[in-house]
Amino acid sequence: MNWKWHLLYLVVAPLSFAMHEGAHWLAGTLLGYEMEAGINHVRLISGEYTSVLHENIVSGAGPAVTAAQAVIAYLFVVARQSRLAFVFLFTALAMRLLAFGVSFANLNDEARISLSLGWPWQLLPAIVVTALLAMTLIASYRLRLGWRSWAASYVAISIAIAAIVFGEAFLPTLS
Repeated sequence: MNWKWHLLYLVVAPLSFAMHEGAHWLAGTLLGYEMEAGINHVRLISGEYTSVLHENIVSGAGPAVTAAQAVIAYLFVVARQSRLAFVFLFTALAMRLLAFGVSFANLNDEARISLSLGWPWQLLPAIVVTALLAMTLIASYRLRLGWRSWAASYVAISIAIAAIVFGEAFLPTLS
């Protein structure tokens, strides 16, 4: 994968974040809550969820879409040797790995669900990240990508995610 492929992370990452957060927003809205959404957050406009089930549905909707993105991308890599699909897969891995890391300071989607189920907060995020890492490693092997591609992907997705996180302050929120 040459450097031009890695520029795709600047498109794929915002699209992936928008789909992830959009799934949270849609789940909350369909459950009857007034929701506010940005490129890297979704929250209730006011009040609280009426049940733990509702909170878990809204929390799980984003990771479910991200996991679906990863599975579809993985299948495209396996079936068609798609390098574009690898960008979507690597992005999904990076998003959930970052969310896991953030959860050490502020519990994120899977961590909140894990706790609500009576499990250690780390369990569900670790399962998700492990599954995504396994798919990404297999896809990388299938595409014959080496450490240079992984390093360039890491740099590219890091730049894209930093732009999303720091740029969110300049973007409008939707309600």
